[in-house]
Amino acid sequence: MKDKNVVEADVADRAFDRVMKWTDRLRQGFIVLFGVTSTVVVAALAVLGFGWGSLNQKIADASKDLDTRLQNVIVRADQLKIDADDGRSKLDTSLKTAGTFNDNVALARDQSEKIQARLGELNVTYGKLTGNFAQLQGDLEKMLTTKGDLQAKLASLADRLGSFERQQEDLAKNLREMSFADVLPRYIKYLDGIGFLNLEKDIRPVSYSVENPLPKNVGPSNETNAFYKDRTLYIHKSLMADQPIVVREYTEHALLATLQEEGRTSEVESALADYFSASFFNDPRIGGQVSARELGLPTPYLRTLSEDGKDDVKKRSLQSGRSERGEVWGRAFWQCRRDIGSDVVDKILFSAWKEAAPPNDAADSLRSFARKVVDLASKQDARSAECFTSQFRRRNLPL
Repeated sequence: MKDKNVVEADVADRAFDRVMKWTDRLRQGFIVLFGVTSTVVVAALAVLGFGWGSLNQKIADASKDLDTRLQNVIVRADQLKIDADDGRSKLDTSLKTAGTFNDNVALARDQSEKIQARLGELNVTYGKLTGNFAQLQGDLEKMLTTKGDLQAKLASLADRLGSFERQQEDLAKNLREMSFADVLPRYIKYLDGIGFLNLEKDIRPVSYSVENPLPKNVGPSNETNAFYKDRTLYIHKSLMADQPIVVREYTEHALLATLQEEGRTSEVESALADYFSASFFNDPRIGGQVSARELGLPTPYLRTLSEDGKDDVKKRSLQSGRSERGEVWGRAFWQCRRDIGSDVVDKILFSAWKEAAPPNDAADSLRSFARKVVDLASKQDARSAECFTSQFRRRNLPL
């Protein structure tokens, strides 16, 4: 079947051709009719006796009038032709538009078919996704069940850990409250595990007081103190019940005995005595309530290695004593113990002491020790080396 626009175009084209043929026939017929009519009129006038002159004038007038009418007909015919041409132009435009429309309809049909095919593919994909979603829901439910089981196990583990930590605290407390004779074997075992050598296992602390004075070459007897000198532990009688202090002083003996040299007392040696005794008790506090009370301190300990370090600069001043300067080193050691673990840090520090123990507090001696610590830590792993490096620099220790 033909498109409606095409049919209308064909009809208009045929009508235009008929109009043009009719116009041409009309013009030709009018010319013939005019010739015949003119001949008849002239003959009739002659018969009736009209003169040629007047007849000629009348003919001229009639001819002029006829010519005018003929011109009007021709103008009208030309206008009809112009209108027909305009109609043909519009018809051509309509035909082009109809052709474009038909092309667009065909393109739309093609696109529609493609869309229908794509929709079919999407329906298949949707079916697969629906199946996957159902499977994921099942997996999620299993995961939630597993999560619940894990949470229950973690809660149980947390309870156990809490119980273990309480046991550790009780053990540390018990250790701090034991007599030196009971603590010493345990402490020696701990030091053996790190690598200490030449430990004296039957050493006994010497108690002193004004009533039981120190030898004159050792020091004044009226000062409440605890110290190691000439292979002997001297503890003021008021501090004898403070086992952490006694153990800390024994550590100085152990450090110097390992070197088999005397006279290597330094701020580093004091720091290590603090650190190893604190590590054994798993408690950063040096000394206990007995020592703090006897020395008139506001805290239940002499000092602690867990301070944030805000007073590091003050403690490192030349006016500070060896134990105060050593406290800053001890804080650096203890922080790395928290970050890395006691097993690693204990052995690194002892090895550094064995290989580079400072003979005094000169900057070069302290720097050699610090660099040895970092070097040994780097052989362990990069994290350990970074911890000691950052702690030493943060506290402005020689490096």
